[in-house]
Amino acid sequence: PTVAVPSAGSTSCIISFIGALTDARTVSTTFATTSYYVDVLCPQLELGYARTSAIPTTGVAATRSRDSLSIATGSWYDQTRGTLYLNFIAGENNGTTFRRYFCFNDASLNNVIELGRAGTSTGQSATAVGGSFSYAPTSGTHPAFTEGKMAFGWNNLSKRLCSNGAAVGTNTTAPVYSGITGLTIGGRYNATTNMANGHIKVLKYWPYNYYTSAQLVTLST
Repeated sequence: PTVAVPSAGSTSCIISFIGALTDARTVSTTFATTSYYVDVLCPQLELGYARTSAIPTTGVAATRSRDSLSIATGSWYDQTRGTLYLNFIAGENNGTTFRRYFCFNDASLNNVIELGRAGTSTGQSATAVGGSFSYAPTSGTHPAFTEGKMAFGWNNLSKRLCSNGAAVGTNTTAPVYSGITGLTIGGRYNATTNMANGHIKVLKYWPYNYYTSAQLVTLST
């Protein structure tokens, strides 16, 4: 990329590329004067096609902090219904873990509404009422390192999920419709497992709306 630097001051950018481990890449620079210089910091190899956060190291392995954001719900959240759109790049799949991309919760895992990828790469929702989980509906598949879209709608009677415009999965096990106080993005509430392990590009939530199956297909296509 071409990076324009102010006449006085500094700037920064992130450069990423896809290639094999044996590929060579060169960062070249052209300056109008010799008073400029470039620092190349934190180069790292990624597993897959998604760029993760920088992981500073000092010659030895380092423990990476999880990317997880938690916020309190407020007047913007409807306890009885909603629709959520997710555009993401799936991370590595270990074949067993349900990777959560978001989790509405009650500051515990007793009452939750979750969306993510099952261990088989299937798009999957999960809800819990009083600690009793329902892992339905499901829809489509999201193989590792591919871009995907999911649209998920729920009310106090049923849930609907569509992945990449595939057949809509429907389940009549009512999700929790009271007591939700927070939203965790990137994983489960207060958990070190089941993290998204991928890249969330777009996350949208609509309160007061429970979209039709046809609308969910359109959203996720």
